[in-house]
Amino acid sequence: MLAYDSQWQFPAITEQHAFDRALGLIPDVPGLIYFGFPWATYFDLANNSKEEGLNHLQKVLSACQVLTRGMRRVATVCQHIHLLRYQQAIADTGITDVFWSHASVDLTHLPDYPSVSVHPFPLYPVQAIEPLPQDIRRDRLLFSFVGARANEWYLTDSRDLLIDLLGGHPDGCVVARDNWHYNRIVYDHQISRLDIGAQELVDVDASQEFRRIMAESTFSLCPSGSGPNSIRLWESIGLGSIPVVLSDRYAHPGEDALWHEAVVTCGENEADIMALPARLAELAKDREGMERRRHALRQLWHLYGPEIFIYDIQKWALRWSAAAAAPQLDQSALHRLATEYLNGSDSRGFVLGIISRLLVSPDSLLEKLNSLDVVHTALSKALGDSQDPDVRRLRQALRMQIERIPESLAQQL
Repeated sequence: MLAYDSQWQFPAITEQHAFDRALGLIPDVPGLIYFGFPWATYFDLANNSKEEGLNHLQKVLSACQVLTRGMRRVATVCQHIHLLRYQQAIADTGITDVFWSHASVDLTHLPDYPSVSVHPFPLYPVQAIEPLPQDIRRDRLLFSFVGARANEWYLTDSRDLLIDLLGGHPDGCVVARDNWHYNRIVYDHQISRLDIGAQELVDVDASQEFRRIMAESTFSLCPSGSGPNSIRLWESIGLGSIPVVLSDRYAHPGEDALWHEAVVTCGENEADIMALPARLAELAKDREGMERRRHALRQLWHLYGPEIFIYDIQKWALRWSAAAAAPQLDQSALHRLATEYLNGSDSRGFVLGIISRLLVSPDSLLEKLNSLDVVHTALSKALGDSQDPDVRRLRQALRMQIERIPESLAQQL
């Protein structure tokens, strides 16, 4: 596990939550690393030319390149819509597998770096975490959409079509908004760094209205936005409102059969949207069919809701674990590197050797630290050089094993 556990975007915390779940759910597989990093913050800083914050994160990525070097597979999660603008940052960090919330159909690898695989990934369902009010009236509405009209950054005009064509339908509720209810907390506060009080950052009334209407709708209309995926889709799943996916390019995680059973799809064109209310009314009459959909919806929530969330990354780790045994580094060479360093050689070879072994075969290295005095002594000496950038990376790697290393070394961290 490797991470820069800071500067995560919020309240859309897909990247942070994936890292938190990975800490407890991803098996320890030699040669495989999960890399947690605030890509959304990094890309937004780059988009908005915020050099000070951007330079700091670039230094973090440069340091992590050493730690990922030589690994068989390195996975990360990215929630940002503009990942493809910054493919080089992903590839240069040593990533081999990026789990992207806005993956599109037919995209299996980064276009400029075909050695980097792309996998679909969910979005954190911000509004579906807290319990619902007790006075919620299920199925009060056949369908609903509460959201902003399309702007120049949105993929299609399907939102405008929903608002204009279905806004007055007696069985639905369509509410047009000026902005996303979390727009200010993400863009004014986190990206533009404006000094705004916390109570002013979230439109609480709009957020609560959005949640209540969705929970009281049999179907929730989920168009694409600036990316093919939407938080609304995952909130619908969590709140028990069957999603109607209007996003022709969206690539979902998991099995096609389960998604086909759980959600309804609709084209992003005027004819299909005009026909949608009658179509949904017919589906709602099929009680057995609706129960099957809700059962499949609960299965999706179990796999990709906040409790597990990283199910596909777990499968990825297990697949690569079974594919081949991890390469074993020659631990006898460690004694030689330690001896040469203590006899006056440069520390770089020894320090990088320790870092590599911590990542590839930590159990074997930790055994050496407890049984070979020369390795223990050399490591203690190296940790005394607080100015060496390689030693700072070594400290970071050792902190991940803080409970397993000798106490005398732990005190130096």
